[in-house]
Amino acid sequence: MEETFSITYMKCGFCTARNHCGACGEEISRTLAEKPGILSANADMNAKTLQISYTTGRDALEDILDGMGVMAD
Repeated sequence: MEETFSITYMKCGFCTARNHCGACGEEISRTLAEKPGILSANADMNAKTLQISYTTGRDALEDILDGMGVMAD
């Protein structure tokens, strides 16, 4: 399944401000892609979107995002 979410909050070790940079998007994309059940992930911080292709269940995906400090609708 593939979905695009709006990022409403993201905990980040790079930025102290709420407007995250490209490094934040690369980090979240790479880290998500390493998780079981995640086929690919692309965070676009300019558009504040997160596109994820996954095989895990929706609840498991939400748990992964929550554990990483990402809130997405």
